[in-house]
Amino acid sequence: MRDPIDSVEVFCAHALAMECEAALRYTELAESMEMQSNTMLAMLFRDMAAEETDHAKVVARHAAGLRLPVLFSHEYRWQGFDSPEATPHVSVHRRMQKVHGLRIALANEQRAAAYFEWVAERAMHPMVRSMAMEFAAEEQEHVGRILEALSRETRQARDSIQDLGAVAASALRRSA
Repeated sequence: MRDPIDSVEVFCAHALAMECEAALRYTELAESMEMQSNTMLAMLFRDMAAEETDHAKVVARHAAGLRLPVLFSHEYRWQGFDSPEATPHVSVHRRMQKVHGLRIALANEQRAAAYFEWVAERAMHPMVRSMAMEFAAEEQEHVGRILEALSRETRQARDSIQDLGAVAASALRRSA
C-alpha cells in the first residue's frame, strides 16, 4: 500500500472508484450466474451490485461540494491497478460454479474491508477515519452475508453427495 489517505477529497475519490468498480463487477457475476440458470446466486450478486451502487451514492453525498481529484490508475493508493473490491476479470467465466462465485465475492469483500480498515488506522483526518471505519463495517456485513451463503452452498453440496452415496449403497444391496 502507499501513503495514507489524509483528505476527505482523496478518500471520496478512492471510495467512489472502488464502489463503482464493485457494482460493475458484481453485475458481471450476476450475468454469469444467470447464464447458468443459477438464480439464487444471480439474485445475491444483483443485490450486492445494488448495495455497491448505494454505497457509491453515499460517497457522492459525502463528496457533494468537494473538488474530487481525478486520479490515474497508478495514483490510487491500493495495490495493483484494480480497486481492492474488484473481481479479477479472468475469474468471471460462464462455467463458474456457485461456490467459486461466492469465494470470489468473499475475497472481494474481505479485501475491501481490509482496505478501509487500513485507511482508518492511518488517517490523521477525523472525517476520513470515521468514513473509512463506516465503510469497513459495511464491507464486513457483506462478508457475513457471503459466508452464510457459502455455508449454505457447501452444506447443500455435502447433503447431495451423501444422498447419492445412500442411493448407490441401496442399489448395491438390491443387486447383491
